[in-house]
Amino acid sequence: MQEMELQKQSGQFTEKNILVIGSNTGYGSACTAEFRKKGYDVTEISAEKESDLIKQAEERWEQEGGFYGVVITVPGWKESSFLKLEEAELEEAYGLLFRQPLCLIQSAALLGSADGRLKSIVLLSDADGIRASRTDFLAGSLHASLNRAAQSFALQLAPKGIRLNMIAAGMTEESVTPGMAEAGLGKRLPFGRVGSAAEAAGLAEMLMQDGAAWVTGNIWTADGGYSLAGMPENDFGYGWDVHKKFNE
Repeated sequence: MQEMELQKQSGQFTEKNILVIGSNTGYGSACTAEFRKKGYDVTEISAEKESDLIKQAEERWEQEGGFYGVVITVPGWKESSFLKLEEAELEEAYGLLFRQPLCLIQSAALLGSADGRLKSIVLLSDADGIRASRTDFLAGSLHASLNRAAQSFALQLAPKGIRLNMIAAGMTEESVTPGMAEAGLGKRLPFGRVGSAAEAAGLAEMLMQDGAAWVTGNIWTADGGYSLAGMPENDFGYGWDVHKKFNE
């Protein structure tokens, strides 16, 4: 441990340590567990306010002497109606689902460029940014915009030796409600089951490996084929016939 501290202080710290931002989310918690299982040194932070997260990230960067990789998880969002959308809700969603992740990517990139240690950033968002849904229109559109912006960032970061990839994760055992599970949601997915946050975390770990050193700017979908095949209609209210009340 003392030797590691000396390496940090001398600027020679090269161990593959990971910073997980948003570890209080289902995916963030799963990423923390997955990386630790694979032997990574993991530092985790979480906060509701954008400024708090950025401040925490900067403080941890200084304490740890830099990071090899950063995982940024985007929080979930409630269902919404376009016809009933209020400006306050739009502003809140924009801040949490778009502005905050972009600022965190920028902060990590600036810190990583300065010390030369950062090699990989993984942004974990939602599959609703890939496939349209009536009730997730607000979160989905912001996730889609975030992924598109991140692709442009990937082009800017590549010359600095930093790769940036996005994971669009679908519904998991941790996120579905009991009613959806009882209605056989998993049976209507291509794999016949709902996935787990750990499976998306496994993809994040893969993108941190040296074997992914030639991979950047990609949107990796981890949803069991949900966005590929679509959801069959059903009388439960989750599919193309979803929630008629939002159109009333």
